[in-house]
Amino acid sequence: MSLFRTLNAFASRSSVIMLSRLAGAGVGFLTQFLLVKLMGAHHLGLFYAASSLAAVLGVITAQGYPQVAARFVGRYRNKQDELLFSSFTGHAMRDGIVFAVAAALGVTAWAFYWPGHDMDERIAYAVAGWMLLAIVTLNILTNVAGGMRLFSLCYMPEGMLRPIVFFAAVALAGITGFTLSAEAAIIIFAAITALLAAGVALILGRQMPVQKPQRNTRKALKWRWRSEAWHLVLLAIFTNFFADVGILVAVPFLSNAQVAVFGLCLKLALLVGYFVQIGQQMAVPDMADARHAGDVSRLHRAAWRSIITPAAITAISMEIIYLAGDRLLTLFGPEFAQGRDALLILLAAQMLRALAGPSAHLLTLSGIQSINLGIAVSSLVVLFIGSALLSPPFGIEGAALAVLLAYGYWIGVSAIALRWLKEPSVDVVWLAVSRLQTRPA
Repeated sequence: MSLFRTLNAFASRSSVIMLSRLAGAGVGFLTQFLLVKLMGAHHLGLFYAASSLAAVLGVITAQGYPQVAARFVGRYRNKQDELLFSSFTGHAMRDGIVFAVAAALGVTAWAFYWPGHDMDERIAYAVAGWMLLAIVTLNILTNVAGGMRLFSLCYMPEGMLRPIVFFAAVALAGITGFTLSAEAAIIIFAAITALLAAGVALILGRQMPVQKPQRNTRKALKWRWRSEAWHLVLLAIFTNFFADVGILVAVPFLSNAQVAVFGLCLKLALLVGYFVQIGQQMAVPDMADARHAGDVSRLHRAAWRSIITPAAITAISMEIIYLAGDRLLTLFGPEFAQGRDALLILLAAQMLRALAGPSAHLLTLSGIQSINLGIAVSSLVVLFIGSALLSPPFGIEGAALAVLLAYGYWIGVSAIALRWLKEPSVDVVWLAVSRLQTRPA
């Protein structure tokens, strides 16, 4: 296993992790371009809907165990308690697989018995349902690997390997002239996910403690694992899978072709938003230290750094789309030119997010996770209501406006919560006011 240890040590470097995530995002963008060319708007919209359904249900059926895995695994390994370590992992996997099977059966029944679905939709959604078993396995085990500091297993499979292999499969389909329908694409995607899940399980199994997990672990401890995990499910959906949620919420109100245009625009906007996310995440360590030391000036400086560059990148992107968005979107196909205004609205949502600064991260540092959970849940409600009211009359622009409303609500309520908790505000308005107040007369 020396080769594995060498790869893991290399992958543990933060620069390598960041480069792998950027590489995965770049390859993912190229894959979207190929999918549009090979599938057309109707099949692309169905693929987006089915894959987004699998992604969101994958988070729900995993029940938050991926989000708490690093904490519990790290704790039990530090205590050298191999029994609890293996018991937690076994318990999380059993719970996840049971829920995944139940969800897969439900999705399959809905796909084949709900009136109005054509055969393409029935097959695509059924495959997405059974894909949940692989998604849950991959989500839980990669995060267990993160708790074991096996970062090559934690970040590489989903962050880089799956995008690259899926891109290669789609490119091969294009080269060979294979007709890529929505159901064919989701089958390929599911097969790649299943292979990666099996590979991670095999490699991680060799790194796990020899001691077998105990099913008769104390009920109180099992309930603690479940309780902490369940509190993080909706928060994980909102923060990590917003694109999939946004697409799913729009599906009932748009045609498959419109879903394709909206989904592509949302993915492009969130590609820009990725720089906002990185900028804010990189400020968290400095913010945590400054908050602990009570150094408000240092905290504000970290917040400014998280705002300036992402806001500049987003502003440049908005200018490019305003001037040439229709021509650039036409590269994906003539039917995608209509998405220019929707893309501008979605980029405006990212600008709002950038100017709000790392407010959500500061709320997390406060330690009161119930507030973050409540804000995430209510933001999802705002997104659904906004989409239901705006998508039918305004189409893809209405769906984009619903996203803008959800972001605006999330950011506004987060700012109010920070004031209520007497935490320093880190949005651009409060930072500017603070700077003016501290400037010498």
